[in-house]
Amino acid sequence: MNFWKRAMDKQGTALVPSTEIADKEPEARASEEDDEDESLLYSHGGRPQELQKSRARKITTAVLIVGSMVCCFAGGFLVRGLGQARLWNFDRYETLPSEIQNLLLRNSAARTSFQKDTKTPTTRGEEASPPLWHQAPSAQSDKYWDDNFMISDMFLITADDMRRLGKDPDKHVHIPDDWGYGDRRYLTRFDHTHQLHCLDALRRVVFAEHNGINTSSAAEMNHFEHCVWSILDYLTCHVTYDTYNYVWMDDFAQPVPDHASRRQCRPMKPLTDFYHQSSVHTDARIRYLVAQKDKGDFVYPIAADRKAFNDEVLAMSGDPEVYGSEARARARKAKLDNAVAEYEATGTIPRVEKGAPAWP
Repeated sequence: MNFWKRAMDKQGTALVPSTEIADKEPEARASEEDDEDESLLYSHGGRPQELQKSRARKITTAVLIVGSMVCCFAGGFLVRGLGQARLWNFDRYETLPSEIQNLLLRNSAARTSFQKDTKTPTTRGEEASPPLWHQAPSAQSDKYWDDNFMISDMFLITADDMRRLGKDPDKHVHIPDDWGYGDRRYLTRFDHTHQLHCLDALRRVVFAEHNGINTSSAAEMNHFEHCVWSILDYLTCHVTYDTYNYVWMDDFAQPVPDHASRRQCRPMKPLTDFYHQSSVHTDARIRYLVAQKDKGDFVYPIAADRKAFNDEVLAMSGDPEVYGSEARARARKAKLDNAVAEYEATGTIPRVEKGAPAWP
């Protein structure tokens, strides 16, 4: 009987007459016969072996591709690790100024550490020959602190370095780009020198009478309070896993702390050497820099307590050229102008002695 038979493919839309289906059946049978003939050709298992080999090749290729990708990633991290100085104590190489990055890359001593066994005496007198910094206040101990820990040198970094530090270059002290230092224009110091300065400041206030410090002056004590804040912030940011123990001691009913420690320390010498080699501290133009708003220098407003300190010093001394006064700014500007004129006339950087007073 001639009627339409619904025949649908996998998508389910085609309609074909039954006669067309009948016409195609011999082709299907022929195809089946071909398959039988083909199976006879591979009756000894040849075709399955080829399929297995094909699958094996695909799996091997995939494994090689994945393995190569893993090796590339691992190699990249390895090369990156070898190319950058290995740092510890929470430093991030990427945020360091470029000059410090170069120092760490070329100076192996700057990125090493050493073991140090230390003993912190409980009282003065425990040591047979205590160092100068642990002796009673004197001109000699003050000089020791000044000579060894009060580093006043400055060096210069670039605007890109400032941005890596998270700072706006336009709002920080910088020198003109025609002073001969290239793109290094921003005054910089190592932070550890400030911590040492603050430690010395607290040492001096402990012996306030010897150092002529008026501890009843809120304005004068402001500096020491700043130093307590600074050291606390530094120590809590650089937490270590050093430990100490306890011992028994005569005349003590309870355990006594033994502050002897074995620490991993960094050498200061590479940084000190860098300071001396990169210092711009003797450049008279930099020593006598003053803010010049007409040339775009950004000037922050003074804090109320700092203004009170300046006013108090002025009231005590009666000297109009104290810190922060207009007279002092004019004196510095005159020295700056003379230094700039000398550089423009000779092309040579005008120098001042390293120990010369920076504040006329």
